[in-house]
Amino acid sequence: MSFISALYDLYQSFEDSYAFKKDDTNQEVKKLNHINTFYGAVSKGYRKGVVGLGFNIQNHSNNPSLNDEYEKIIKDWSRKSNDPKNRSNCELTGRYFFQEAVRQMADEYAVRQGGFIIAHHYNMAFKYGYKFEIIPLSDIQNYTNDSQHIKNGFVYNSNREITHIYIKDKKRNIGYKKVSYANLTLVINKWADIDQYSGMTPLLRSMEALEYIDNYKAKEMDGAGRRANTPFFLKTTKFKEIFTAFKSKLLSDSKEIDEATLLKENFELRRWDNKNIKGRDLVYIDSDEDLIETGKGVFTIYPEMYANEIKSASASIGLDGSTTAGMMHSSYNAALKASQSEEQEFAIVAQEIIEGCLREIVGIRLFRGLLMVNAFSESEKIKTSLANGDKTFDDYINLEFIRAEVGHIDPVKSAKSTTEYLSNGATTHIRELSKRGIDMETHLNEIERFELAKLEKLKTIKAKYKEAGFEYNPNIESTITDEELEDDDSK
Repeated sequence: MSFISALYDLYQSFEDSYAFKKDDTNQEVKKLNHINTFYGAVSKGYRKGVVGLGFNIQNHSNNPSLNDEYEKIIKDWSRKSNDPKNRSNCELTGRYFFQEAVRQMADEYAVRQGGFIIAHHYNMAFKYGYKFEIIPLSDIQNYTNDSQHIKNGFVYNSNREITHIYIKDKKRNIGYKKVSYANLTLVINKWADIDQYSGMTPLLRSMEALEYIDNYKAKEMDGAGRRANTPFFLKTTKFKEIFTAFKSKLLSDSKEIDEATLLKENFELRRWDNKNIKGRDLVYIDSDEDLIETGKGVFTIYPEMYANEIKSASASIGLDGSTTAGMMHSSYNAALKASQSEEQEFAIVAQEIIEGCLREIVGIRLFRGLLMVNAFSESEKIKTSLANGDKTFDDYINLEFIRAEVGHIDPVKSAKSTTEYLSNGATTHIRELSKRGIDMETHLNEIERFELAKLEKLKTIKAKYKEAGFEYNPNIESTITDEELEDDDSK
């Protein structure tokens, strides 16, 4: 037994104490995600903020020709395929293109189950030799056997490293199969425990607050309904006189009256005094009586309570109340601070997903698949260099995932800051285009097409001017002087 394993046995970890509850908790959140607006807003917020329109992937190795070839393949691999037998170039089931799949990963990681599994598949029938598959954490068998180093479906070695995972066998539908971790990548949002392997939804932090809000809201709505049915009552100093008149009215029918029972049964006491007119309960309102409309002026802490609970529930999952509940900010600076805080949260989640699996998917697994099917023009040369030890994968792969950041809440200021960064060399045109999901080559080709088309039109215009006997002069200066533009009153 290793020293790490010995220390591990001294305390109750997440896997021992809470992981067995994960399936029920995640299933509850999954149901709420279909009907609860807060959960829906959180899901949409993370999908847009973390991934948005997707990552722009660039390779920065010392081989420019390979970089260009690799990046073009990545773009084609990321798209859906036109082949009816292989509808997706990148994803095994054919349901996703790459950016869509990454949005699903962000949702699973930050909202639903707190993680996911990636299964890696190689096949010569694939256009690029490799495809991935997203497996939900709910497909892991909740099986524990301490004598065999199995905990909640994970098989460990003496160093607590995962060697196998028990996963539901969907193809043969015969229960679960033991899958080697060499063919899998586990991505877990370790928010609950430093030793966490099983995923649990981060929304668990906000569930108590949301239940409290829902319960209080139900009571407030019930009270509002009751007030709507009986919207008016009298505030009067003459209760004793009214009650005495009411009791005298009943004494004619009953000799004995229990005042406590009378009050209990007739707490909505109506006026039965000598000025009563037959068929009407209320006859007049004296000057010392106030008519209160209960639908207005009813004191309640619901607005303040709702705002505070929504803010704390949102903050517990890294978002702002404006995203989760549409709450308006009190000032420009408050809105800017919230936007900056969310952008930092989105950047952290994006980094964890990139380093957790995307770099392996695109930078290692796909590259090996490309070599397997000789997708590069120099595939054989690369394989020979790797086999001889002359080169390593790091000599060919140096990927950068450029994410479109959530911009400044003021687009004009955002544009000005970008111009300033470009002028002082703090950024480049390629990077700024990549942040906006714009391909540099496509962008330059479009500029070229526009300029050439403009030149052709200019030639046509000049020819028509010449045929008409006029000189073409597009830069005509204004003949109106500044004095002519002045108002008569200023002279």
